[in-house]
Amino acid sequence: MSISNDTTRISDLLDLHLSRWLSERRLRHIKGVEQTALALARRFGVDPAPVRLASLAHDMDRETPASVQLALVSDWRIPLTPFERANPKVLHGAVSAERLVREYGVRDTAVYDAVRHHTLGDPVLAEQEIPVGLILYVADYCEPGRVTVDQETRLTILNLPEIPLMVLRILESVRNVYGPLEEPTERLYASLVRERDDAT
Repeated sequence: MSISNDTTRISDLLDLHLSRWLSERRLRHIKGVEQTALALARRFGVDPAPVRLASLAHDMDRETPASVQLALVSDWRIPLTPFERANPKVLHGAVSAERLVREYGVRDTAVYDAVRHHTLGDPVLAEQEIPVGLILYVADYCEPGRVTVDQETRLTILNLPEIPLMVLRILESVRNVYGPLEEPTERLYASLVRERDDAT
Protein backbone atom coordinates (compact mmCIF):
# COMPACT_ATOMS: atom_id res chain seq x y z
CA MET A 1 0.00 0.00 0.00
CA SER A 2 1.36 3.44 -0.90
CA ILE A 3 1.96 6.07 1.78
CA SER A 4 -0.76 8.25 0.22
CA ASN A 5 -3.32 5.42 0.26
CA ASP A 6 -2.40 4.50 3.84
CA THR A 7 -2.76 8.14 4.89
CA THR A 8 -6.17 8.29 3.23
CA ARG A 9 -7.25 5.13 5.06
CA ILE A 10 -6.14 6.57 8.42
CA SER A 11 -7.91 9.86 7.64
CA ASP A 12 -11.16 8.05 6.88
CA LEU A 13 -10.89 6.09 10.12
CA LEU A 14 -10.07 9.19 12.15
CA ASP A 15 -12.95 11.09 10.55
CA LEU A 16 -15.30 8.36 11.75
CA HIS A 17 -13.85 8.39 15.26
CA LEU A 18 -14.04 12.18 15.58
CA SER A 19 -17.75 12.13 14.77
CA ARG A 20 -18.22 9.96 17.87
CA TRP A 21 -15.83 11.78 20.24
CA LEU A 22 -16.26 15.48 19.67
CA SER A 23 -18.94 18.13 20.03
CA GLU A 24 -20.73 19.49 16.98
CA ARG A 25 -18.97 22.82 17.49
CA ARG A 26 -15.51 21.23 17.45
CA LEU A 27 -16.40 19.09 14.45
CA ARG A 28 -17.54 22.18 12.52
CA HIS A 29 -14.21 23.84 13.24
CA ILE A 30 -12.22 20.78 12.17
CA LYS A 31 -14.24 20.46 8.97
CA GLY A 32 -13.73 24.16 8.25
CA VAL A 33 -9.99 23.72 8.71
CA GLU A 34 -10.01 20.63 6.50
CA GLN A 35 -11.83 22.42 3.67
CA THR A 36 -9.62 25.51 3.89
CA ALA A 37 -6.44 23.44 4.03
CA LEU A 38 -7.43 21.27 1.08
CA ALA A 39 -8.24 24.37 -0.97
CA LEU A 40 -4.74 25.68 -0.24
CA ALA A 41 -3.21 22.31 -1.11
CA ARG A 42 -5.01 22.30 -4.47
CA ARG A 43 -3.98 25.89 -5.19
CA PHE A 44 -0.30 25.26 -4.49
CA GLY A 45 -0.03 21.72 -5.87
CA VAL A 46 0.56 20.04 -2.50
CA ASP A 47 -0.33 16.39 -1.89
CA PRO A 48 -3.75 16.59 -0.20
CA ALA A 49 -3.45 13.30 1.74
CA PRO A 50 -1.13 14.48 4.55
CA VAL A 51 -2.84 17.88 4.61
CA ARG A 52 -6.22 16.25 5.21
CA LEU A 53 -4.85 13.96 7.93
CA ALA A 54 -3.17 16.84 9.79
CA SER A 55 -6.33 18.94 9.52
CA LEU A 56 -8.53 16.20 10.94
CA ALA A 57 -6.09 15.35 13.73
CA HIS A 58 -5.03 18.79 14.92
CA ASP A 59 -7.86 19.24 17.47
CA MET A 60 -8.80 15.64 18.21
CA ASP A 61 -7.75 16.09 21.86
CA ARG A 62 -8.99 19.67 22.21
CA GLU A 63 -11.91 18.51 24.35
CA THR A 64 -9.95 15.91 26.33
CA PRO A 65 -9.82 17.07 29.98
CA ALA A 66 -6.55 18.71 30.99
CA SER A 67 -5.99 16.12 33.72
CA VAL A 68 -6.21 13.32 31.15
CA GLN A 69 -3.88 15.13 28.76
CA LEU A 70 -1.34 15.67 31.55
CA ALA A 71 -1.53 11.98 32.43
CA LEU A 72 -0.93 11.06 28.77
CA VAL A 73 2.01 13.47 28.59
CA SER A 74 3.51 11.65 31.56
CA ASP A 75 2.70 8.14 30.33
CA TRP A 76 3.91 8.84 26.81
CA ARG A 77 6.90 10.90 28.01
CA ILE A 78 6.11 13.81 25.73
CA PRO A 79 8.65 16.63 26.15
CA LEU A 80 6.98 19.97 26.88
CA THR A 81 8.13 23.56 26.99
CA PRO A 82 7.69 25.49 30.26
CA PHE A 83 4.86 27.45 28.60
CA GLU A 84 3.02 24.26 27.68
CA ARG A 85 3.35 22.91 31.22
CA ALA A 86 1.94 26.14 32.61
CA ASN A 87 -0.88 26.35 30.03
CA PRO A 88 -2.67 23.00 29.62
CA LYS A 89 -4.97 24.61 27.02
CA VAL A 90 -2.21 24.17 24.41
CA LEU A 91 -1.33 20.57 25.28
CA HIS A 92 -3.75 19.10 22.76
CA GLY A 93 -1.30 19.59 19.89
CA ALA A 94 1.37 17.49 21.56
CA VAL A 95 -1.09 14.86 22.76
CA SER A 96 -2.88 14.60 19.41
CA ALA A 97 0.40 14.25 17.51
CA GLU A 98 1.58 11.49 19.81
CA ARG A 99 -1.81 9.75 19.61
CA LEU A 100 -1.45 9.68 15.82
CA VAL A 101 1.76 7.71 16.19
CA ARG A 102 0.71 5.39 19.01
CA GLU A 103 -2.89 4.63 18.06
CA TYR A 104 -3.00 5.19 14.29
CA GLY A 105 0.51 4.19 13.26
CA VAL A 106 1.29 7.49 11.54
CA ARG A 107 4.96 7.80 10.62
CA ASP A 108 4.82 10.94 8.48
CA THR A 109 6.97 13.50 10.31
CA ALA A 110 5.40 16.40 8.39
CA VAL A 111 1.96 15.42 9.70
CA TYR A 112 3.32 14.85 13.22
CA ASP A 113 5.08 18.24 13.29
CA ALA A 114 2.06 20.02 11.82
CA VAL A 115 -0.25 18.70 14.52
CA ARG A 116 2.34 19.04 17.30
CA HIS A 117 3.06 22.70 16.56
CA HIS A 118 -0.24 24.03 15.23
CA THR A 119 -0.95 26.13 18.34
CA LEU A 120 2.34 27.96 18.95
CA GLY A 121 4.18 27.30 15.70
CA ASP A 122 7.81 26.31 15.40
CA PRO A 123 10.56 26.92 12.81
CA VAL A 124 10.38 23.23 11.86
CA LEU A 125 7.13 24.05 10.04
CA ALA A 126 9.01 26.34 7.66
CA GLU A 127 11.59 23.63 6.98
CA GLN A 128 9.21 20.90 5.82
CA GLU A 129 9.69 19.71 2.26
CA ILE A 130 5.90 19.55 1.92
CA PRO A 131 4.45 22.55 3.79
CA VAL A 132 1.78 20.62 5.70
CA GLY A 133 2.42 22.55 8.90
CA LEU A 134 2.24 26.00 7.34
CA ILE A 135 -0.95 25.09 5.48
CA LEU A 136 -2.52 23.85 8.71
CA TYR A 137 -1.43 27.01 10.54
CA VAL A 138 -3.13 29.19 7.92
CA ALA A 139 -6.24 27.03 7.71
CA ASP A 140 -6.67 26.91 11.49
CA TYR A 141 -6.58 30.72 11.61
CA CYS A 142 -8.61 31.39 8.47
CA GLU A 143 -11.32 28.75 8.48
CA PRO A 144 -14.70 30.43 7.85
CA GLY A 145 -16.19 29.56 11.24
CA ARG A 146 -13.53 31.38 13.27
CA VAL A 147 -15.47 34.39 14.50
CA THR A 148 -12.39 36.24 15.78
CA VAL A 149 -11.19 36.79 12.20
CA ASP A 150 -13.28 39.08 10.00
CA GLN A 151 -13.91 38.26 6.35
CA GLU A 152 -11.74 41.08 5.01
CA THR A 153 -8.73 39.93 7.04
CA ARG A 154 -9.35 36.30 6.07
CA LEU A 155 -9.45 37.10 2.36
CA THR A 156 -6.43 39.39 2.57
CA ILE A 157 -4.40 36.55 4.06
CA LEU A 158 -5.71 33.84 1.73
CA ASN A 159 -5.11 35.96 -1.37
CA LEU A 160 -1.39 36.34 -0.69
CA PRO A 161 0.75 34.60 -3.34
CA GLU A 162 2.67 32.20 -1.07
CA ILE A 163 1.88 30.12 2.00
CA PRO A 164 4.85 31.42 4.07
CA LEU A 165 3.67 34.98 3.44
CA MET A 166 0.23 34.02 4.75
CA VAL A 167 1.72 32.70 7.98
CA LEU A 168 3.92 35.78 8.27
CA ARG A 169 0.87 38.04 7.87
CA ILE A 170 -0.95 36.10 10.60
CA LEU A 171 1.99 36.37 12.98
CA GLU A 172 2.43 40.07 12.26
CA SER A 173 -1.25 40.67 12.99
CA VAL A 174 -1.09 38.77 16.28
CA ARG A 175 2.16 40.51 17.29
CA ASN A 176 0.58 43.89 16.60
CA VAL A 177 -2.17 43.07 19.10
CA TYR A 178 -0.27 41.13 21.77
CA GLY A 179 3.35 42.18 21.33
CA PRO A 180 6.15 39.57 21.33
CA LEU A 181 4.77 36.04 21.34
CA GLU A 182 5.92 32.79 22.91
CA GLU A 183 9.45 31.67 22.11
CA PRO A 184 8.68 29.02 19.43
CA THR A 185 6.24 31.42 17.73
CA GLU A 186 8.86 34.15 17.68
CA ARG A 187 11.41 31.74 16.19
CA LEU A 188 8.95 30.81 13.44
CA TYR A 189 8.34 34.50 12.80
CA ALA A 190 12.09 35.23 12.58
CA SER A 191 12.58 32.28 10.23
CA LEU A 192 9.86 33.49 7.87
CA VAL A 193 11.16 37.07 7.94
CA ARG A 194 14.63 35.80 6.94
CA GLU A 195 13.09 33.70 4.16
CA ARG A 196 11.14 36.69 2.86
CA ASP A 197 14.13 39.01 3.01
CA ASP A 198 16.41 36.50 1.30
CA ALA A 199 13.90 36.24 -1.56
CA THR A 200 13.89 39.99 -2.20
